Amino acid sequence: MQIAADDATGRLLVDETVSAARQVLSLDPGNNVAAFLEGLAHECGGAREQALRAYRQALELDPWDEVALARAQELDEDYDPARHEGPEPNSHSRHFWLLRISTPISNSGDEQVVYWRLSDPAGVREAIESELPVIERRNPELEPTHDGVLARTSSGPSVTTVAPGGAPSAPR
Repeated sequence: MQIAADDATGRLLVDETVSAARQVLSLDPGNNVAAFLEGLAHECGGAREQALRAYRQALELDPWDEVALARAQELDEDYDPARHEGPEPNSHSRHFWLLRISTPISNSGDEQVVYWRLSDPAGVREAIESELPVIERRNPELEPTHDGVLARTSSGPSVTTVAPGGAPSAPR
């Protein structure tokens, strides 16, 4: 989906996403997810050549990234990168968990949302446990579910598992 030229908020989000992805790449030049997200942001912003360049960078960093390959070929149907020789890396080492914690900040439904990208399941649990007191303090009406995690229809923590080559799991 391309952001409309007159959508100032959308354009700002595209610029912030590109900036954040480049910051991550400056700190971790081998981060193919950051390169992919930069490409996606450029594509949403209508900058096809920059998007293609970022997708190609993602594929240089992870030649097995089928999603980046599909996006690059969508932008350039003639794009056919050389196949990487050797065994495919262990997919378990490349998946991660996306933790989303949202907190209501007004009566009109506005939320403060924080995302954490974590590579260790123990880190997911630690992050949730560290944030639960904050969530409970800000939302005294939340009630623990049977497993002790706070539940609410539109707020609280959710975890999505993201694995290259597969669809993300439904948030829990």
